[in-house]
Amino acid sequence: MHQGHPHEKPLLFFLHGLGASSQSFRPLIQQLKNLEERFEFVAMEFWGFGGTQIPKSVKNVSIKAFAEQVMTEISKRSSNGRKPVHLIGHSMGGAVVVELHRLYPGIKIDSFVNLEGNLQLEDCTFSRNVAEQDRKEFLDFGFRSFKEKIRRLARQGDISAQDWILGLEKTTAEVFYDASADLFQVSANLYPHYRDWDARTIYVFGEKTLDNSQATYARLLQDGKNVAVIRDAGHVMMLEKPELTAEICLAQLRD
Repeated sequence: MHQGHPHEKPLLFFLHGLGASSQSFRPLIQQLKNLEERFEFVAMEFWGFGGTQIPKSVKNVSIKAFAEQVMTEISKRSSNGRKPVHLIGHSMGGAVVVELHRLYPGIKIDSFVNLEGNLQLEDCTFSRNVAEQDRKEFLDFGFRSFKEKIRRLARQGDISAQDWILGLEKTTAEVFYDASADLFQVSANLYPHYRDWDARTIYVFGEKTLDNSQATYARLLQDGKNVAVIRDAGHVMMLEKPELTAEICLAQLRD
């Protein structure tokens, strides 16, 4: 877990996607390093990912369990509840933030940068693919096959795949399947909670994935939510275009 110096600084959380780890945010954190004097950086590893252990009290990983994990970290760092809280969530990490708001509507979130976080079923790609497989078959050979596919993409120079395979090597088939299945199920009900949330939010798309996200894009615009599109970026924009992603984050933190 990466963090700046504590005291009474505002909290700035970085919440990774499915099968990834906090290292996905390293290029973005590097771009935002000048903020470390003013913010406490917290780049979390969700339980079961990034080589972390799952507490015995957690029977299965889930979006709800991850949201509770984030709430615990916020409470530890702001025992009096006075520190401003800013959240940057990518993919599954964005869904975790919306679930955090659903579970704890009273907690004040000062800003939220949603990097293609799941909001509805149309946003589910890999999680849907995994969730629709038989669990035993996925644990027996599906996960190995999936990782080999990502390795091939990584060898071809895909930087998103290069990052993802590092994260996938630090989790298990059980954790990946359970998180995928729950993310797919939860995504069916997240959008209204995000739409009605009056926090300062912005939803960020990668231009290359926009064709597959037209339903979410149109719905957000129709409902008057703040939206940004990063040119020449795909789903993992903080790796592909960290400078442009940082500009959007800085604007949210300055407002």
